[in-house]
Amino acid sequence: MNTLNAVTENETMSHRIAIVGHSFVARLEESLKSDNIPLDTSLGLPSCNVKYFGLRGATTQKLIRSNELIECENFRPDTVFIQCGGNDISPDSTVVTVVEGIRDLVDKLQTIDSVKLVIIGSLFPRAKPRYMTKETYNSEMCKINSFLEKHYSPHSNVHFWRIRGLQNPKWNIFLNDGVHLNDKATKMYAFQVKMAVGCRDFRRGKDVTRSEIEPEIFCYPGRRSYQLSFLCCVRYPFLPHSSPPIFQVSTPWKHQTRLHITKSLVHRVVYIGKLKESYDRNEVGNYYERLLKNQTEPVTGLMLVYFSHLVHVMEASSDVIYNVIKDMMENKLATDGYVENSKILVISHDIPTRLFQQWSFRNIDIVAARLEGYDTSETTDKVILDLLMQLLKLGSTLAKTPKLNLKNVMDSLHEKLPDLLPQQAILHYLLESDDPDSMISMEEYLSLYEDPYDVTLESELAWPLPTRLFPYN
Repeated sequence: MNTLNAVTENETMSHRIAIVGHSFVARLEESLKSDNIPLDTSLGLPSCNVKYFGLRGATTQKLIRSNELIECENFRPDTVFIQCGGNDISPDSTVVTVVEGIRDLVDKLQTIDSVKLVIIGSLFPRAKPRYMTKETYNSEMCKINSFLEKHYSPHSNVHFWRIRGLQNPKWNIFLNDGVHLNDKATKMYAFQVKMAVGCRDFRRGKDVTRSEIEPEIFCYPGRRSYQLSFLCCVRYPFLPHSSPPIFQVSTPWKHQTRLHITKSLVHRVVYIGKLKESYDRNEVGNYYERLLKNQTEPVTGLMLVYFSHLVHVMEASSDVIYNVIKDMMENKLATDGYVENSKILVISHDIPTRLFQQWSFRNIDIVAARLEGYDTSETTDKVILDLLMQLLKLGSTLAKTPKLNLKNVMDSLHEKLPDLLPQQAILHYLLESDDPDSMISMEEYLSLYEDPYDVTLESELAWPLPTRLFPYN
């Protein structure tokens, strides 16, 4: 049997490929099932089981929590190609937050026992993005692609695949909506996906002869005939992933220095505070927005500012949390600060996924009639637990809200989701509580980092004092 690199028939038959992503994946599957593309759903890869898991309009966080990803886990693929991240780019997002979401999805896929390789498809440009100009969107898109390419270049189990021929937004590759690909561009995209999952890097693998591959030639829009790109697709038994399956042969003059970027653990902190009467509450959210934008690592979460209190859910690294709490402590001591008292309710370390897609704040225009009149027979721990459950349910509901309706829901939280908003009287009750075992103050938290350890040794309590009979140096 003539095989490539001695791949046995049993190995070939058992190969499973999953294509996961947003509407591009769903539309690709529809085009492959029609007669628009001269390929079937198996992408022309012999004896390979290819399945598509596309969720229209999905962000990376929605994809992580979707039924499509559960179905992908049940499919048990050994190779996964993901196409996502474009819907995460918004006026409120940053390059780091979008990349963080993609990395969360990659980490989630790598928890599947059968997955040996994850391939990240590059983000596409858009001619008519929503809520922002196409110049801004496409600039962010290029930065994200470069970030992903540099970060995953040293990895052996995760690779970045740059989609060729579809990166110039001036080309006529879009439908009328300026986002999705037309039939011609979808055909090119299908062959690029085939290249990503069905080819290996000739530089790293063994010698491959011309007779073992079949070159397919595509003329990208706007390119002359002498600029044709020869894309060699495997037509014979699937190649094992003993070497990274990236077919992009980079020329020496285009080779870039690889940069390994470490990923920090993400923690979630929830704290409450009482505002000073003389401070304008409208400036609290703006102050935090400026503060968090200066951080070097991504921050997600939600701050609710009432007339005299605030509650803040923040997801970030330990360094960012320390900087924010330290700034709040300094603000409390300052005469022109905004906070009078504050307490930390909980800190959850190393959370698996982020609950919020971005950081935002909203002023809650609800007047509490009697703050001091709140009383309960429940313990302080139970009150805090109920408050945290409210905030987590609020974050989960916002994550499931369609992107087009999210701004309207956020601007009218007290009307749309009144049951998920913490009562201002409960915030006042917890701040006035003197239970030291249920909450921790900002001072106590900072002392864990800044104060030296005061350890009493047993030798210091002995009498008479021990003497050294022999020199230790």
